[in-house]
Amino acid sequence: MPNNKNIYYLSVQTKTALHVGTTVGANDVSDSLFRRDAQGQLVLPGTSIAGAIRSHLTRLAPAMTRLVPRHICDALSGTEKEENDKPAACACIICHLMGDIRPLNEIRSEFTSPEELERLNGRASRLIVHDATIEPPQTHIRDGVGIDRTTGAAARAASAKFDFETIPARAKFDIVLELEDADEVDRYLLNLALYEWQEGRLSFGGNKSRGTGVLSLEKVERTEFLLNNPSGLMAFLRRNSEQNNPTPYTITTPDRTYHGSYSPVPSSVQSWLTIDFDLQAQGFFLTNDTTQATAEGYDHKSLLFLPGASLRGAIRSQAERIARTLVNLRVDNEDDFLNRCPSPNPFVTRGDKQDGIESGVARIRQQAPDRRTDVESYDLAEQLFGSVDWGSRLAVEDATLVGEPNWKKLDFVAIDRFTGGAAGGAKFDAYALWKPRFQCRLHLEAPQNWEIGWLLYVLKDMIDGRVPVGFGAAKGFGDVLLENLKLALGYAYPEAAPLNNLPADGNTFFLNVISTRWDEIVQTGWLEAWNVILEDYEVAVPHTQSHDPYWNTPITQLYRKETAIHDLLK
Repeated sequence: MPNNKNIYYLSVQTKTALHVGTTVGANDVSDSLFRRDAQGQLVLPGTSIAGAIRSHLTRLAPAMTRLVPRHICDALSGTEKEENDKPAACACIICHLMGDIRPLNEIRSEFTSPEELERLNGRASRLIVHDATIEPPQTHIRDGVGIDRTTGAAARAASAKFDFETIPARAKFDIVLELEDADEVDRYLLNLALYEWQEGRLSFGGNKSRGTGVLSLEKVERTEFLLNNPSGLMAFLRRNSEQNNPTPYTITTPDRTYHGSYSPVPSSVQSWLTIDFDLQAQGFFLTNDTTQATAEGYDHKSLLFLPGASLRGAIRSQAERIARTLVNLRVDNEDDFLNRCPSPNPFVTRGDKQDGIESGVARIRQQAPDRRTDVESYDLAEQLFGSVDWGSRLAVEDATLVGEPNWKKLDFVAIDRFTGGAAGGAKFDAYALWKPRFQCRLHLEAPQNWEIGWLLYVLKDMIDGRVPVGFGAAKGFGDVLLENLKLALGYAYPEAAPLNNLPADGNTFFLNVISTRWDEIVQTGWLEAWNVILEDYEVAVPHTQSHDPYWNTPITQLYRKETAIHDLLK
């Protein structure tokens, strides 16, 4: 029996939609229903919560270099620990808190202390996470679709149309955590997880990179039970029938006790970039809510938020255009373009009937399957935005609407090209937002300078109004301007220095470099870093075709070269 137990009561609210999916019984309703218990109650499983906490802490722990060698989990390093040439449990600090990933339960000795036996054998988790039941006002079926890079329409040939059930933003529920027999490091790690959660860097459920899964911590309370004395044990046993009188728990900013210098560990997250900005629509704006539109008798009706997937798609599409433009400025023929193209069509795989530059995933699977675990073998767009082999480190949250919505009803009709009258069956309407404003957030883990520079190219185009967002761009919808740009670069190790004398807050452990002025951002060198990596970039796995089927036109005629490269940096 444990000697002590702390119970944490978390009151949370969904900041964005939340999705924890299951395919059971979903065929007639959705591709992925929200998970439910045996009574049909919506539930966020404790395993999903614990898994998100464990994954995040595992990737943060390599910054805790003062706990060497116990700070890196075998799950991250890809190796297995040994003791006297025999397999041993991982016994890292994360496994000490969350349970060992490789428990052995084989080494027995009456002359070995319990602590040493646990280090060799491992043990179950000290952190117990209860399932959380949810009672939202109603669920929502969200549609998702991949856009074909060639046609600009839905990628039907790739079967990229899907939907999933979510609970909406502002749904409130409670989560209960139990921590038993914890030492000082365990308590520090749990506080670190709650701090990351509070700062919005920890998300839950599925489709997190597409905007869902952000939960706001509204309140945290704690009750401690000492189980090594009768009164404490009885208080714990009666906890469900008597008031526990939990006390408020203050989440503290992590200090420098266990952290040191940067440690280069693949897949770790020792730094991050958060980008906040507003998007101001200049006119009509529509992101279609199929369910609500059908219920109210419209052909199209806008959501009251900007889905992260819609914003992410617009950002990726523009980033790909920028990349192909800059590469074209450096090449003279199609073969050279294909050899250096950093942004393929993610939906084009070998054997497909689609046109477009073949994805890095397809080329690697066909020619070099042993390189699937090497992220640098993939094209640059797949490294930043993700692929079917590698999840994305870039998360784009659902953007919230500022103020009250202003609705406008519009009627549309297609004109028959022969009669000049309305084409039969081509009448439709839409219920759109008029000049809405959205608060947006992007979060990039372990950013590299060229990745930041690439994103900044896109954001500059959004500042200039060159990137439409949402439905109906060809009809003039989705004309938006980016305003109030703010960048925050954070570190998980205290030795990090501010970049190029940008303002920084050195009083907290997580050193934040913040800038809101474009002239300061340009001086960081991030934009130039993107151009530098393109200068010598070549695809790791070559294309097997010698023609660019993206546009079926000579590359040299696609982009004009009159603009000097240094003018693009202005």
